[in-house]
Amino acid sequence: MIRSRALGLAFACASLAAAAPAAAPAGAGTSGAAEPPGAPPAAGLAWRDNPPVDQLLPPGGGRPVLLYFTAPWCGPCKLMEKEVFANPAGREEFARYELVRLDLENEAGRAVADSFRIATVPTFVMLAPGGGEIERIRGYRSRRLLLRDLARFRSGEGTRAALEQQLAASPLDRRLQIELGLRCYESLDFDAATRLLAGAWQDAAAVPETLVAEGARALADIHRRRGEPGAGVAVLERLVETRSDHAFPRVSWQMLAACRRESGDSLGAVAALREAAFIEPVRADALVEFARAAAARSLALGDTALAEAEAAARRAVALTDRTDADALAALADVLRQRRRYPEAMLWIRRAMAAAPVDPRWPQQRELILEAAIHGE
Repeated sequence: MIRSRALGLAFACASLAAAAPAAAPAGAGTSGAAEPPGAPPAAGLAWRDNPPVDQLLPPGGGRPVLLYFTAPWCGPCKLMEKEVFANPAGREEFARYELVRLDLENEAGRAVADSFRIATVPTFVMLAPGGGEIERIRGYRSRRLLLRDLARFRSGEGTRAALEQQLAASPLDRRLQIELGLRCYESLDFDAATRLLAGAWQDAAAVPETLVAEGARALADIHRRRGEPGAGVAVLERLVETRSDHAFPRVSWQMLAACRRESGDSLGAVAALREAAFIEPVRADALVEFARAAAARSLALGDTALAEAEAAARRAVALTDRTDADALAALADVLRQRRRYPEAMLWIRRAMAAAPVDPRWPQQRELILEAAIHGE
């Protein structure tokens, strides 16, 4: 159980270092089109970029269409570009689709996103060859989970329509209730999702823990989106108390942090982010998020917690080979809070060199200079 470390702020700095390795009417388009300036790399996949809404389907049909909604500022999208699209293991599955990438910062891409009611990125929408929506997937997915879900949906398994038929035949099946609730959640039908998930995830002894955790996260997120973050906290803290570590992975801690933050419990949010960083210390994004949050609450946390935050930020910098501006700037922020201004200035300059057009880093540099001048 993980109850004993759910709220603390004292994981050892050495634990981080020790873990370190040294979308729709038919139309036309060309899959080999040059990418627009600022688009993420195609990673070897034949994307069509930002076609108008009436040209999402290839001429003649024949293959399902996979719409990928993204944006230049989307961190999870960048992770998927590197971890999923660039991995040769997924090429066979992706080759089964007409691949369409839609950038929310592009006028045509934004128009398609509006027509599909896209509320977050990344989002994937699978269309039948004739244009009807089969299913959609919201948020970051690992390569394994994304390929699993795409293959299931393509074959007609696990879709909302299929699950509704199965649940009608077995109305007390908790696994089916949770799976259907998750499909409703993905399609933003929060009322139906809440009805299905509210009781099912707590009374699901025979259901795999990972599925139970996914249902609890979805329910907590629905509460958060409805302005009820305290209810989301209650759901996830109940999961902490009753399930094993396996049922509460990094993403669950990050959702708990979001709910606590929106409930006004900023220190509890930092504690949850620390857990997310500790559970999966090879994830630079989780390490950066914890370091940033700890730096923002430095006065309340004290220097011990800031030492942990510095270790996390240094770990993120090492994982990204000193090339990720967010990791570099997070380390600079922690060092500023620890009043080590020359070191902070060094790292913020490196962040500015890594991302020279990002306006945040000059602003952060000014904060470091001001703090150094006034001795704050």
